[in-house]
Amino acid sequence: MQYLKYHIYVWLIAMSLSFSLVAQPQLQLYTEHWPPYNYLNEQGQVVGRATQAVRGALEAANIDADIHLTTWARAYNLAKTRANHGIFAIYKTAQRHQLFHWFCPISAPTPMFIYKRSDDQRIKVHSLTDVKQYTLAVSRDGWTHQHLRQQGFSDERHLDVAASIEVSMTKFLAGRLDLILNTEAAMTLALRQRELSANTVIKVWELQQSQRTPLCLAVNKHSDPQLVQALKQVFDEKNKR
Repeated sequence: MQYLKYHIYVWLIAMSLSFSLVAQPQLQLYTEHWPPYNYLNEQGQVVGRATQAVRGALEAANIDADIHLTTWARAYNLAKTRANHGIFAIYKTAQRHQLFHWFCPISAPTPMFIYKRSDDQRIKVHSLTDVKQYTLAVSRDGWTHQHLRQQGFSDERHLDVAASIEVSMTKFLAGRLDLILNTEAAMTLALRQRELSANTVIKVWELQQSQRTPLCLAVNKHSDPQLVQALKQVFDEKNKR
């Protein structure tokens, strides 16, 4: 019996060591559901324009990473607070500059537009100030949310803050919100997926800063310096071309 117990004990130690030696992903990256930039395909994999660019950079840097789809607010919080965690596709702004290591661009500047439903004749927008007369949908802690608050917009009076663009889109198209922010590519795809005409919505304003702000990968400030350096080299080489 003692002999059997000894061998079981040795086997358990060996198994625990083998599990500890299994390579773990070096980075945990998070993004939101935002087709065509990031979304789940039929196989349950995170894909999309921005995701493809990030995967290419990771491969070039020889970095193993898990990519997760979640709400923007959760992705942003995890990237801010945990080493070896990151977020994409995120706009690089002065407000966020000191919070992360930045790797840009993963996409060219992507203009953001404010849309209304084409059947809503009461909405008239000739300036960003005019937008304050209506309810505008934004994603919590997204660049547009932060930018608009800097412009004097209030969560209580002017903004409908949601966990994701999908939640906002559903409310907007149902007539429960006046306005919504999105890129042209994302809005076109969202309408097509719902079998709606492109004429369902109309652009009423463009956020000018979005024309100059690239979409990036951002990694927590306290992440492994070797990982940060490897990514930096990849993006430095890419930006020289």
